[in-house]
Amino acid sequence: MPQARAMTREAVILGGLVALAGCPRSPADERPPRPTASAPALAPAPTTAAPTPAATASTKGLEDEAGACPEDMVEVAGDHCTELAVRCLEKRKRRQCAVYAEPTKCVGDEVPMHYCMDRFEHPNDEGALPRVMIKYTEAKASCEARGRRLCTEDEWTLACEGPARTPYPYGYTRDAEACPIDKPSPLVNERRLFNPRTQAAELERLDQRDPSGTYERCRSAFGVYDLTGSVDEWVDNPSGKPYVSSLKGGNWGEYRNACRPVTRGHGPGFYYYQIGFRCCLDLPAP
Repeated sequence: MPQARAMTREAVILGGLVALAGCPRSPADERPPRPTASAPALAPAPTTAAPTPAATASTKGLEDEAGACPEDMVEVAGDHCTELAVRCLEKRKRRQCAVYAEPTKCVGDEVPMHYCMDRFEHPNDEGALPRVMIKYTEAKASCEARGRRLCTEDEWTLACEGPARTPYPYGYTRDAEACPIDKPSPLVNERRLFNPRTQAAELERLDQRDPSGTYERCRSAFGVYDLTGSVDEWVDNPSGKPYVSSLKGGNWGEYRNACRPVTRGHGPGFYYYQIGFRCCLDLPAP
């Protein structure tokens, strides 16, 4: 990785209300014509007809010694910082930082949290491709059908940053070898993407997913995999402004792909070729 060199002396304040706009040219920030119904996903769409059994437990990651969470989930317990000060030492692109200064500093409130999170993106199976082309409403229903729920923005951030509150789940230096990021992304032909006759071919052309758990280092300190890169993930926006739905993590392309950023510009009925989700589960406060 390039040597860190000071490029700014001022701290950049990133809080719970991070910029509404997402990454430059990020598919999560584009606004194609809103579809009226979900199209077939790259993998079968989740069903909500009846609860499904928990996914097979992975042998990877940090094990939940206390047994508080189901085997396919990871226990997350810690304090979420509502406003985090970070300093970028080396810019990569306009909205990307190659190297952050260590350590970060919490300048906001610290909110205790305790919950379980799916170890991998839905369908939460190691070695399976994350599901995409899923609406927020479908993701929410799928989690609830299994007795779980969508994670909130802050829960997702805490699980990604870990106790040390690192900008990336793997540390302070952006690394395309650690997580599935920075892959060249072809331009989307939205007419073909939302046309049932051409959708499958367009999805195949765009698809750059890797099976869940492929990147061993793409794991947060809590043991959650593929939080940045891979696919964007639906989360709950408790403020409801402008929507109850938000996106976290970015996808496999050249976007922000960090723990703090959030995209809030898409409503619950939106879906796209690189949007998936994972679930959370409540636990008693630590």
